[in-house]
Amino acid sequence: MHRLKIDRAFVRDLETDADDAVIVRMIIQLGHEMGLAVTAEGVETPAQAALLRGLGCDQMQGYLHGPAVAGPDFIHQFLPMADRERVPAG
Repeated sequence: MHRLKIDRAFVRDLETDADDAVIVRMIIQLGHEMGLAVTAEGVETPAQAALLRGLGCDQMQGYLHGPAVAGPDFIHQFLPMADRERVPAG
């Protein structure tokens, strides 16, 4: 195990629910104490991202950064043509 993820249920109300903020802070602290990177799921607002950054969250996923993308679509959108040729079909 190399990564600890924070479920979107805790991120959703991070700005307004003190209990969620405590839980998120503790998950980040626990992950770092265990030597793990911490990723927050469901980040949708700049305010959520700012709070998570302030708490030391390592990575964030969610609609703030872009919608989920299927593997083949990701390859075509984000990899240069030369790199696409090295990706196995499947």
